[in-house]
Amino acid sequence: MKPTPVPAQEPRLLLLSADGHWSEAVRQAVRRLQGYRLEEASSAEDALTRLIVPGQTYTHLLVEPGSAGPLFEDLVAMTTEESGSSALVVLGPRDTPASAVFAATPHHEAVIEALTAPPTPPATSAALTPPALRAALREDMIRTRYQPILRIDDLCPVGIEVLARMHHPELGIVSPDHFVPHFEASGLARRLTETILARAMPEIADIIHQTGLLISVNLPLPAFLDMETPAMLNGLCTRIGIPHARVLVELTESFPVEDMPGLRVAAERWRAQGYGTALDDVGPLVPRWRELIELPFTVLKLDLSMTRPSQHAAATEIIAASRTRGLTVVAEGVSDEANLRRLQALGAQAVQSFLLARPMPARALPLWLRMVHASGHAGLLPGKTPSAGRQETQSAIA
Repeated sequence: MKPTPVPAQEPRLLLLSADGHWSEAVRQAVRRLQGYRLEEASSAEDALTRLIVPGQTYTHLLVEPGSAGPLFEDLVAMTTEESGSSALVVLGPRDTPASAVFAATPHHEAVIEALTAPPTPPATSAALTPPALRAALREDMIRTRYQPILRIDDLCPVGIEVLARMHHPELGIVSPDHFVPHFEASGLARRLTETILARAMPEIADIIHQTGLLISVNLPLPAFLDMETPAMLNGLCTRIGIPHARVLVELTESFPVEDMPGLRVAAERWRAQGYGTALDDVGPLVPRWRELIELPFTVLKLDLSMTRPSQHAAATEIIAASRTRGLTVVAEGVSDEANLRRLQALGAQAVQSFLLARPMPARALPLWLRMVHASGHAGLLPGKTPSAGRQETQSAIA
């Protein structure tokens, strides 16, 4: 058999299988391929832990569903939902998201075919009509994910943002920047918000109680402005016992703000009930950003474009203006330590980035927190030597 050429990125494979036939088939396939590196997870929890390590570079996860048990869907999430994630190879027949590649029989040729298959094209959101969106809510297609927020000075976890993904039976996995605007345009923003929060708040209540971390929730502009939304969130907080002060309400804008006085009233309403308020994805292209930071918001999240050195002047201006107004500044999408330290020097106080923590299912959060506590926060940065000792999380973005 002729050697198979190596893809542009060096293939690094993670195998989870307790089935000896599959394990041997994978090992044989790797021996026949050029430059493929194979690591074997000892359990589903071990595989999930490896996937959430910051800077992980696995190109493929090969998983036999029976070996994954209840963590199978979490492993699928970690390998299919984000741009640049590992490719998923399912060892054996199984219903999975459309992005999965199947190796139907335990033989090395099947594994090789799966590993060398072309990538699945990204999903399109063109089919997200109002009836399809209502079906997505009714049929439980919305999944909740969580990304830690860290204090920039010492990389101590200070909060967790609730994120959402859509698992559509025909479109595959749809990211929020594709589906949220459709919900807004269809007048379904509040229903989407209720669906996400009703799932998320109970799902991570224990983690919030145990760690004292802040929980950050996204609200599209219509839901942020809706006078009934605070009552809905109040009820959730009461049922799971989370104080309003531990909740940060993030305004996400798919469309520009046209009613600035109305937005001020809404922000004041949220603040009067004890919630923190955040402006999400702020950059120089956001219309009237200077007016927005004059409103009663407590946190500003920099758009990921602000991490680029070419945006140094704009980042300097926005951070300085926000700090003058007393806002806590969170840098999103920081790609490397040099950018992290540059934004820290400019006055950013917190960071949220794939560099340090990927969005993850709820069951992965305790594993990530355990890893952080065991290795020390500096160990989150690629190439850093973990420090000894256990450090505690902090209770708020500060």
